[in-house]
Amino acid sequence: MKIHLGCGRKILPGYLNCDVEPFEGVEIDKQFNLLLPWPLDSDCAEEVRAVHVWEHFYEWQLPHIAQECCACFSPMGCSGWKCQISCGAATWCSKGTLKSAIAAYGARRCTRISC
Repeated sequence: MKIHLGCGRKILPGYLNCDVEPFEGVEIDKQFNLLLPWPLDSDCAEEVRAVHVWEHFYEWQLPHIAQECCACFSPMGCSGWKCQISCGAATWCSKGTLKSAIAAYGARRCTRISC
């Protein structure tokens, strides 16, 4: 399965499109808060995509999100975490911060991190 976190209005075919709240007129596949336990099975994903998501969180919230994300990856055939960081007003936002958070929870499972 491919998971698209923080999909907003951009629904990607072939992905489980997830967000905390659906936009009017947009049907998302799964609604949940990334700061709470995720309603997804462990080892269910081959890819997780999160574009323009990180600027919505504080730096101290990243470890929980990284832990939940890495728990989703299938141990075999993991294509890794795909993300794009756009910092906006979040001054903590950097490749190093995100990579450190993910590495702390999933170094063995997330084989590639591209920012």
